[in-house]
Amino acid sequence: MNKRKFWYTFLIVIAALIFATYDISFAQEAALEVVVEVSRMVYRMDEEITATVYIKNKSTEALEVTEPALDNRSLEIEIVQPDAKRFKLLNIQGINLKKIRLYPEKRIKFIAKFIPELLGEFQIAAKYYGFEDIVLVSNAATIFVIGTGR
Repeated sequence: MNKRKFWYTFLIVIAALIFATYDISFAQEAALEVVVEVSRMVYRMDEEITATVYIKNKSTEALEVTEPALDNRSLEIEIVQPDAKRFKLLNIQGINLKKIRLYPEKRIKFIAKFIPELLGEFQIAAKYYGFEDIVLVSNAATIFVIGTGR
């Protein structure tokens, strides 16, 4: 066996072992979509706002959604306030992203809640940090907070 064929076979075996170990497939994040939804566009001051984040599988195959990050921060919901300050929501209700098998045309649902303290336009966006530093960002959902009317 010549050297080139040996090294080629060796690299294929190593790559197969790595992908089997981490249970990942090629470009699986390209088949995922992150979406943010809110029930209304206008809320009153001091009213709880519920943002729902979906991670959807757009492909025709079941995917293993994996996140090998050490800090387990694979999903982030960011709020941009009317004064341009940004904050990230903690205590996201959902399930652990480490070992989820996501079937075709299915989605994972996360719910985040917050109470606004300012009047004006808020933008809510989500980021999913996937394998090998791939980041999927949702389109921002825009809501408006108005006075309480009291």
